[in-house]
Amino acid sequence: MTASSYHRVRTLAALSALALASLPAALHAQRATQPATDPRVGLRAGLTDAGVAAKNLALVSNRPKPDILMGRDSTGKLNLAGLTFANSDLAFRGNYVYQGNFSGFQIWDVSDPRNPVMRKAYSCATGQGDPSIFGNLLFISAEGTGNRVDCGAQGIQEQVSKDRFRGVRIFDLSDPDNPKPVGWAQNCRGSHTHTLVPDPKDKSVVYIYFSGSSQVREAGELEGCSDAPADSAGSSRGRIDVVRVPLANPGEAKLVNGARIFTELTRAQSHGLPPGDTSAPRRGRGAGAPPAGAPG
Repeated sequence: MTASSYHRVRTLAALSALALASLPAALHAQRATQPATDPRVGLRAGLTDAGVAAKNLALVSNRPKPDILMGRDSTGKLNLAGLTFANSDLAFRGNYVYQGNFSGFQIWDVSDPRNPVMRKAYSCATGQGDPSIFGNLLFISAEGTGNRVDCGAQGIQEQVSKDRFRGVRIFDLSDPDNPKPVGWAQNCRGSHTHTLVPDPKDKSVVYIYFSGSSQVREAGELEGCSDAPADSAGSSRGRIDVVRVPLANPGEAKLVNGARIFTELTRAQSHGLPPGDTSAPRRGRGAGAPPAGAPG
């Protein structure tokens, strides 16, 4: 080891020791700034009865998930592993709330916010469950590799299977108590989330923009899928797909276009500090002085 290397090692060791020595004081100072009556301190744990602390918010009502979306086994025991039965996103229309779930969706009537009524819990594996509502049509994102076309709960074990579903499902909710599957569109990576856009010129049509972040399907399962690197022509990675949905006949929904909008991005050399990280140092160092750690 050279003399200069030895000096650098000793300097790093000294700085590390100083940082560790300063840690207890920093933690003490942090605790000292917290109110002695902070309501978050000591909250009890629980699956459905955990302690609650809120500021400027009041809980009006609460409803647990139905058993069909709770993941109970044959003995009634809850299966809490992973996200298989997690609630995901919400969509709203009038007095109804449509709640996505990794294993289906729920329809809630919230005409009386203090007494929400569940109209339907629908079991159909999604692996995501991002919902959108347009008229009487509900659109649900599905990304998981175990989702089935027939909504069965048995999953899929085969590497390639025509029974697998990954994309966007469409349900008719004319009768909220009896949702009817009326269409779908599939792609190579499924739909993690989606955006619904009405056609600006044709009110009888909407478009669904969606993409997935899961693994790419085999070409033998869906024609045109390619797991080539994202910068390769024809790759299914980094792609946003577009589905055209005729509202009068959603069963005719189909992929009509797509774009790989991330292929020409370059890695940023550095990013500036966010305002929350720079405001305090600026106050301490005086106006116009760069924050600690910022490029000089």
